[in-house]
Amino acid sequence: MWSAALGVVAGDPDKGLLTLEKITEQDVQAAEQLIREGKVEVSLWEITSELRLEATVTTSEGTAVVTILGHHTNIVSIVVNGETVLQEEPEDLPEEELPDIREETLDSIYRYCTSVPFEEIRPLLEAYPMHLSLIEEGLSSDRTVISKQLIQMNDGDVYGKDPLKTAHVLTATAIDARVLGLNRPAMSITGSGSHGILCTMPLYAYGRLAQIGEERLCRATALSYLITMYIKAYSGRLSAFCGCGIAGGTGAACGLCYLMGGGEKELAMTISNMACGITGMICDGGNTGCVLKAVTALDAAWKAAQLGKAGITVGAEHGINGRSPEETMRNMGQIADPGMVQTEETILRLMEEKTEGSV
Repeated sequence: MWSAALGVVAGDPDKGLLTLEKITEQDVQAAEQLIREGKVEVSLWEITSELRLEATVTTSEGTAVVTILGHHTNIVSIVVNGETVLQEEPEDLPEEELPDIREETLDSIYRYCTSVPFEEIRPLLEAYPMHLSLIEEGLSSDRTVISKQLIQMNDGDVYGKDPLKTAHVLTATAIDARVLGLNRPAMSITGSGSHGILCTMPLYAYGRLAQIGEERLCRATALSYLITMYIKAYSGRLSAFCGCGIAGGTGAACGLCYLMGGGEKELAMTISNMACGITGMICDGGNTGCVLKAVTALDAAWKAAQLGKAGITVGAEHGINGRSPEETMRNMGQIADPGMVQTEETILRLMEEKTEGSV
């Protein structure tokens, strides 16, 4: 509701996903007034793992209806005062191709990440200064209260002597700053800044304290990203499944295991440990709760990586673990889609009931 109201009073359509980048306090007040006057309504269309949105705006000059399908900027229909300005019929839309990464295996991903020329993947390191800048913004804000407490739990330091506690601080601060809307970017993966943060900052914390070189950190980052992408290729873009914690957390676990000296066999064990340990974490929208989910996923990832590196894992005969790491990751994704459709309905119902009549 807030995003719709802000879009009306201050949205810049030419900026795409950055449409609200330049909002001011006056814009926030104007949006709040629209909501208080009952001029903004939001209702659930359908439960699906694919994005589907219809926006209707009525003014003294008439009514416009815009339909979005598939991803956040994919406008497929515009109707102004009953006249169709843009229309792409479903049969005219290109069929969405299955993600290429589905054709890969843990073996091919591992071999690529460990053998690709460093210069080809060096740009991945750009995520770190971007996220560190976001962390700096978060640390200077009085709104990021969770991360401030985590600093106290890290002996009062952002960079303490314990790599896990330091990872807590860095990851939580960046995600806290992002979900609060502080004005610094995050490097996204699979379309999510929180995924991108969880995929990277635990690796940075471990690498900094263990004095890992930038090339090995970069290869671990590539591994973390690709594992995350593999799981997300099966879970879908939107679901009741916390992709940040589960997919991003598993990516981070594999990156950590690699930094700890693990090879392909140990990575497979790490994936199994994550599948049976954390799969099922729900998503209830982008909010401050994401910070706690990320910290929980980070704890699970750290333990999964340590156990995997030690050769300890939960066997394929248990739970949703598959007979191969690829099957395990597919199973993780399918818990979300189609597995959690009814869960999503319940979450949305609870959220709707809570917000009825509130601003």
